[in-house]
Amino acid sequence: MERFMGQAPLIQRVQRNDRLPLSFGQERLWFVEQLTPGSSLYNEPLVVLELNGPLQISCVQAAIDHLVVRHEPLRSYVAQQAGQLSVRVRPPQPVPIVRVTLDTNERAEALDTWLNHEALRPFDLENGPLFRAALIDFADNKERHCLVLGLHHMVSDGWSVRLLLNEIAAMYAAANRGHSLPGAFPELEIQYVDYAAWQKNTYRNGGFADEQAYWLQCLVGAPTTQWVADHPGQAKGFVANFVADVIPLELLDGIRRAAENNEFSANNDAVTTRYMILLACWLVVLQARANTSDLTVATAVAGRSLPELEGLIGFFVNVMLLRVDTCGNPPFRELLARVRTTVVGALSHQALPFDCLVQQLQPERLEGRQPLTNVFFAYHNFPHTEIDIDELKVSRYRHERGGAKYDISLLAVEKEENTESLSLQLWYDEELYDERSMRAALQALRHIIEALNEHGIERRLLLVGADNMNYLEDSPW
Repeated sequence: MERFMGQAPLIQRVQRNDRLPLSFGQERLWFVEQLTPGSSLYNEPLVVLELNGPLQISCVQAAIDHLVVRHEPLRSYVAQQAGQLSVRVRPPQPVPIVRVTLDTNERAEALDTWLNHEALRPFDLENGPLFRAALIDFADNKERHCLVLGLHHMVSDGWSVRLLLNEIAAMYAAANRGHSLPGAFPELEIQYVDYAAWQKNTYRNGGFADEQAYWLQCLVGAPTTQWVADHPGQAKGFVANFVADVIPLELLDGIRRAAENNEFSANNDAVTTRYMILLACWLVVLQARANTSDLTVATAVAGRSLPELEGLIGFFVNVMLLRVDTCGNPPFRELLARVRTTVVGALSHQALPFDCLVQQLQPERLEGRQPLTNVFFAYHNFPHTEIDIDELKVSRYRHERGGAKYDISLLAVEKEENTESLSLQLWYDEELYDERSMRAALQALRHIIEALNEHGIERRLLLVGADNMNYLEDSPW
């Protein structure tokens, strides 16, 4: 996928007609919807902006309307004709902004109740819209509002949300100052449907052959990694909850310094990241609860390796499967080396769409379960989310609500406004797991990290049970 200076963009604009293709990822979401119609599983987390100060409603409307003009996915939907799927893009039109007034004294409780309901409201993929907006007013404070934006994963991802926030803020400011909104950003030369067409053509013409060979070699014969359930059975995957913890980043950095001073790192010109360290620690927890040393964990990458994709809203995020063998009760130093090799190799071959890989591997599929693993791991760096627009103060309101796409998901978040701590959320399917066992898993993770700082990375790790605090052992298994 390399490109040299002066070369034309790889992705070209396709003719707009009634046969616009879905990407591989969009096709998967469509088929999930057919299996579980009316599900909110792939609703993106609500984007909730707290607005404090004098708000110009007409500028909010203008900003959202122009956002939808600028980004085709926000006015697109899926059509099915004679068994064939295609994307349809509607002409631009004003976005209806639902107005809600909360007049209770319990504002936070009332707001969360409304948001919980809105977060679970399904989207109609065949008719749209797949983007919606609401503005919440508070009767007891005329200068406090919440702008709520809802999107389906079919047209958005985490990167898209950051673009959306930046563009709405800039467009609102431009409208508030009487400037032209089309001049706020340069015109987009391509849109998501152009990427989808490029992706399909590239795969059809063998453009992902090297990546496909790599992943098939890595994952052939991999057993499905399953965290043993507290309540075995077939989960519907619609009810998720989470437990949380916060750990000092200095603990991860202490392990990183020890690793970078180690011989394996020097000999291989290795760079050890916090992501790799936390993943290695998490695998120690996972191996005891999955009853296997051959572990596969899903993770996500932005899927925007080409520069022309960086400014587009759409469903670009791709899933990678990280397979790590923890057998032999290795010293943590060795486990970290295995994790690093796996992560570096995966990132070098991330372009293959996950859905194409699953099609090639043909793993056993169970309804409501992800292929090859039901454990997900993610490490995010979130920028500062508080901005000022003229006299209006804007901040992000975090609304934690979601469905269980995986049985278990560990999400780690670094925030720009807090450079000393790492926030951990362990999401789990309530139909399969108890809160107590999830808290024990997070506690185990913390003790492993603390013990590595105290005793060093040459020690062999042995997790001896969710309720036992002896997480380090000198002797082999």
